[in-house]
Amino acid sequence: MQENLSRRRFLGWSLGAATAVVVAACGGDDEAPSSGASDGGDTGGSGSAGSGVGEGVTVAMFASPSCGCCGSHAAYLEEHGFTVDLERTDGLDAIRADLGVPDEVVGCHLAQVEGYVVEGHVPVAAFEKLLAERPEIDGISLPGMPQGSPGMGDDPDASFEILAFTGATVEPFMTT
Repeated sequence: MQENLSRRRFLGWSLGAATAVVVAACGGDDEAPSSGASDGGDTGGSGSAGSGVGEGVTVAMFASPSCGCCGSHAAYLEEHGFTVDLERTDGLDAIRADLGVPDEVVGCHLAQVEGYVVEGHVPVAAFEKLLAERPEIDGISLPGMPQGSPGMGDDPDASFEILAFTGATVEPFMTT
């Protein structure tokens, strides 16, 4: 019998290891990103492309086999210093369920960053705030697949409301 990955065990998986896990769930058929690859600008404020916000943080990305935007989001993260390892999987819904991600915050990607869940095409500015402040929350989200978000057109003038969640409680985290 396969052991379910408990929420606390998964969230604690990378503590001290500076690891992020990103799970993408969108349509298309892109390939793994190459370092420095991009399809647009620097959406999300807080530094420019190549600013090194994610220096030392590894992102293990799991994507739907048919995902078309996860490679673009991974390239965006790489531009900001994150190291991204992309692996394809069909188990995204089970991972979300195991982590207790509320339905109203589901986005395109599911990430785990130093003990936090990050859901959707979240701009680097929100990653930076999360890692700098380390609030007592389960995670953050940019629900859906908003046009202009990183990996979805990368509009540097776009603004997005990022939500924080703890269990079923959802509240504003920041606006980029």
